[in-house]
Amino acid sequence: PRSRGLGDVYKRQAVHNANWNWKNINSPFTRLYYITEGTAQIQLSEGVQILKPNYLYFIPAFTVHSYICNSYFCHYYLHIYEKHQSDSNLLDE
Repeated sequence: PRSRGLGDVYKRQAVHNANWNWKNINSPFTRLYYITEGTAQIQLSEGVQILKPNYLYFIPAFTVHSYICNSYFCHYYLHIYEKHQSDSNLLDE
């Protein structure tokens, strides 16, 4: 069996004032967001997801998405890098 595992994990708090508006993001790491204040949106291929306080949001690696933020928004985030590089990820198994 192939050895699987997490590589680096980057964590931080971010505070935005209508300045979290990135388009067509496609990153090689998984994102985990915990919203503490305000609201924002993530545009995914399936539609728009509103990010609300006290919820946790998960975006798998290589998921194309955009951010929409028109007001105050505060969240904690983790960027999780897997140790291996392949066409699958930890969620596929």
